[in-house]
Amino acid sequence: MLRGEVSRLTNLVSALLEYGKPPSHDLPLGSLSDVLGHAIRACGPLAVSANVEIVTTGCIRELLLPMDRQRLQQVFQNLVDNAIRHSPSGGRVVIEVSAHESEAGVRCRVCDAGPGFPSDVLPRLFEPFFSRRRGGTGLGLAIVQRIVEQHGGQVSAANNPEGGAVMIVQLPRSQQSLNGETGGDPRGAAQDFDR
Repeated sequence: MLRGEVSRLTNLVSALLEYGKPPSHDLPLGSLSDVLGHAIRACGPLAVSANVEIVTTGCIRELLLPMDRQRLQQVFQNLVDNAIRHSPSGGRVVIEVSAHESEAGVRCRVCDAGPGFPSDVLPRLFEPFFSRRRGGTGLGLAIVQRIVEQHGGQVSAANNPEGGAVMIVQLPRSQQSLNGETGGDPRGAAQDFDR
């Protein structure tokens, strides 16, 4: 019991430190496909044990974005992990990536086949310490939102009309748009959540 409580407190302190970490400036270019690949591999054992398939669709070509690679990997690992945990056995988690030359950003959607978000939970998803998951800290999605915003992006959550939840992350494709000097109107975004 003592080991369990120490582990819980350690995780909470780590989450608080991550939430309060200051943003990085002059982010180097990094590969979005590498970041997504890392997240998928990290969540692979959980997907196998839950009998959930992870599928990627959309933009296949190499996409380079200004990023803190480690922190962005944390975003997508969190989103994929949550999607797996809320998908039924035999379900699929779909990661859709879209980017067009005419757009200033890249959009990533993480969709699951679970029950979706209760209507009373959606408005509070990104509140620090709000969680309906037993043992959850309520910091997962708050940290995801913080990291995405520090990358000049947006994150949002919704329910798919066909069923399941969708998290949308939109990120800028240039350092200038990250600094607010150029770039359009990023719409949509994804979040990490304790459901």
